[in-house]
Amino acid sequence: MKKLYRSNRNRIVGGVCGGIGEYLGIDAKYVRITFVALTIITSIFRPLSMVVPGIYIIMMLAIPVKKVNRDDFDSTFDPFSYFEKTDDVKEKKGRKTLTNVTEKDIKDDRKD
Repeated sequence: MKKLYRSNRNRIVGGVCGGIGEYLGIDAKYVRITFVALTIITSIFRPLSMVVPGIYIIMMLAIPVKKVNRDDFDSTFDPFSYFEKTDDVKEKKGRKTLTNVTEKDIKDDRKD
């Protein structure tokens, strides 16, 4: 049985949108866009202006944080570069070594 948790890895403010995204199996940025759109739409009507942020705060207090092992935690996650790369993209950084390289003079046949 699936259970709703706040996300440890995919969080910007409280991990609520990341947890909902993981629970529903969708990307968390779509959940965040939905929350922002609902906040803007309800802010047009003065009595409803604090409903969506209030729901977010209640969910942040009510939904438990998912406990993860230290080995499962991705310490390279940077919330400031969230929209530049996704969790699916894993970059490997390292030095590439060239072997068996020979130097060759190339004659330039271009006419000036």
